[in-house]
Amino acid sequence: MNYTNGMLKYWQNWNIQQIFVFESYIFDLIRFLLTTLPLYIIFNKAGEDGGKAIVPIYKYYVLDKVSFSQLVWFLFAIQPTIASVIAYTAIPAADAYNIGAALAGRIGLGKMTYDLSKRFHKNKPFCLMGFLLPEIALFVLAFGNNNYHWNY
Repeated sequence: MNYTNGMLKYWQNWNIQQIFVFESYIFDLIRFLLTTLPLYIIFNKAGEDGGKAIVPIYKYYVLDKVSFSQLVWFLFAIQPTIASVIAYTAIPAADAYNIGAALAGRIGLGKMTYDLSKRFHKNKPFCLMGFLLPEIALFVLAFGNNNYHWNY
């Protein structure tokens, strides 16, 4: 039996919008996994309950609170989650909003990671890396040998 031919027919029946929504599901899942594990450990280091890292929007609120960032960065960080909900409803303008929301989410998470890095007394180059590559910086902060400080 040739399973690849059947799979090819299955994928040929998908239109381009279904493929992009499916791709969005995969990226949302990867982003969730890349941020949940380090945030669980960071929240424990900061004196918060680590289980708060599992709740999708609430984890960004707690990160905003722990990093002492402004509320606007929390609002930026939750944009990809809102875009996913809008994309699931199949609103025609969702594609353009999805691109902007992804960029806003990166900026929001980056700024909160930058501020969080200061709370761990990291130097300026590391804080800049936290802004540009927040997922990597979160792993370093979580698994590194450093302590959280309320004041910096």
